[in-house]
Amino acid sequence: MKKLAFILLLLATFGIFTAQAQDEPAFVRFAHLSYDASELDLWIDGAQAESARFGTITRYFEGAAGTHQLAIVPTGQGIDAAVLGPADVVFEAGHTYTLAAIGQQADMSFSPLIIDETTTLETAGAASTSTLLVLNAVSGAPAIDVFAAEVPLAAQLTFGGYVTADAPQGEFDLYATAAGQTDTVIFSQTALGLPNNMMFVAVAGIADDYTVFTSNGSTLNAVDFLTALSGTAYSVDTLLSAVGAAGLTDSLANQGPFTLFAPLDSAFANVPADTLATLMADPEALTNVLGYHIVPEYISSADVVDGLIDSGSVTLTTAQTGDVLISNSDGNVLINGTARLIGVDYYVRNGVIHFIDGVLMPAG
Repeated sequence: MKKLAFILLLLATFGIFTAQAQDEPAFVRFAHLSYDASELDLWIDGAQAESARFGTITRYFEGAAGTHQLAIVPTGQGIDAAVLGPADVVFEAGHTYTLAAIGQQADMSFSPLIIDETTTLETAGAASTSTLLVLNAVSGAPAIDVFAAEVPLAAQLTFGGYVTADAPQGEFDLYATAAGQTDTVIFSQTALGLPNNMMFVAVAGIADDYTVFTSNGSTLNAVDFLTALSGTAYSVDTLLSAVGAAGLTDSLANQGPFTLFAPLDSAFANVPADTLATLMADPEALTNVLGYHIVPEYISSADVVDGLIDSGSVTLTTAQTGDVLISNSDGNVLINGTARLIGVDYYVRNGVIHFIDGVLMPAG
């Protein structure tokens, strides 16, 4: 019964645009990077697809290749109030795209930018499935130079300019400097190159007030994406074995949308061996535990941060029907006071994955 309830909770159709079954769909995501614009809605083919505030980078929306109408509309208004579009855009089969709203209304630089990620990666000669997109969305500021693991990626990247490239495997330093001024660092962060993942980094705002926003996207389903992480810093082989032992592999691969809090292999290694062995041998108990790691809707890190700011904690109801409590402790975001969020907002074809360093055990 618990397994049936869990699967039924995952049966909602995940977000697509003018969906038609075909082998090679196209994928598009929206990035709200307009400094002084209010919350915006992405409309696809005459229907609202997603709301986004400044700094939001959405999941990929999936749909048939061909011509689609896109518009960006202030939240709460109809398509007649579109501030960008409506405009017909042709999406090629198998390609991924980013539609970004960049600039600001104050200096009339507010504008749309459509990036064909697939084509730009091919042009750049990218050879791996671990890729990187960096966008300069700072209006009214000088150009920047971009580096990954000390290797130059782009020089003189001006407002609206972007670069795509292979991402180094594992952890690496990603940073930008003022163009030609290696001592003037615009931003610097530790990044992580993972298989089948496009890491999107955007620096957005104005010259004296800008922020770096990061998101990760894959067109694979959750199981295929997680399987390819074996041997990386985010390996979850034990989790996938548990999903298989519970008979839930097909559900995790094909149903959605959901948010998965994915314990790393190191998290399962901290569970007493006899407890883990007993659990792995009991499909019903295993389903109960796995369902406690899944929320049957999209929950982004921004959603969590909003709740922490508003009330100090966030309570989410899981597919197992129990609640998990998310709180902040000394700069760490914790689930039930024990498991730490260590990697967030990895969007896959049917959900979003956040990696955690502990296994969540439901009460009872």
